[in-house]
Amino acid sequence: MKKINLDILYSILLFLLIILLKYPVLNLPYYWDDMNYVISTVDYIYNNSFTPFLWEYSLGHPPFFFLFVGGLFKVFGNSTLIAHLSIILFSFLTLLFTYLIGKKLFNRKVGIISSFNKGMSGGGFGPVVTGGQMVLGKDHKGSIGCTTAAEFPICIIGFLLYLLTKGISNWSLIYSLGIGALIGGFTGPWLTKKINKKSLKIIVSILMITLGILILLKTAGIINLKISA
Repeated sequence: MKKINLDILYSILLFLLIILLKYPVLNLPYYWDDMNYVISTVDYIYNNSFTPFLWEYSLGHPPFFFLFVGGLFKVFGNSTLIAHLSIILFSFLTLLFTYLIGKKLFNRKVGIISSFNKGMSGGGFGPVVTGGQMVLGKDHKGSIGCTTAAEFPICIIGFLLYLLTKGISNWSLIYSLGIGALIGGFTGPWLTKKINKKSLKIIVSILMITLGILILLKTAGIINLKISA
């Protein structure tokens, strides 16, 4: 009897799970899967030229996804269904490659846990990187510190690129964010140092599980929240 390829089996199960979770919202407005910031740029590509030079429309994001969905619109027409299916495809690829990278670097168990962590946490950087390090056995305080250290240069470079390419029209918002970041930059490490290892583990775990549950409820259309991480 031919042995079942576990990678293919897991990929199929992963895809079916995403379809199951996203099916109830396929005909709902774009904001249900965060297409709201994408769709204006996609509409520009659909109604005008197919170009990667989208500085005025892409909000600093790489152009590939905009071009991909814009190309689908040119072939199949402007459709919320096509837009949502594009999100499903890229969600699947994100979780699949997370699994494959985890398996390649460590083993299949780590790959499965990593893809589950990415899907459940719903975050783009902080929850995934912090939770991933904890899953791999790194100290909780070290995990938070490494994540913060990695986020700092990324945020600085992103801010400078945006400043140089588009400029800042509302500096009052920058001041508000800067004050919050300054306060959090001091209180966060202080609290992390003061809280003991066991309590910190419980707090981080509860926050990640709560965020994951909210993401699932939002995806299923049960609640409508603007969730970002």
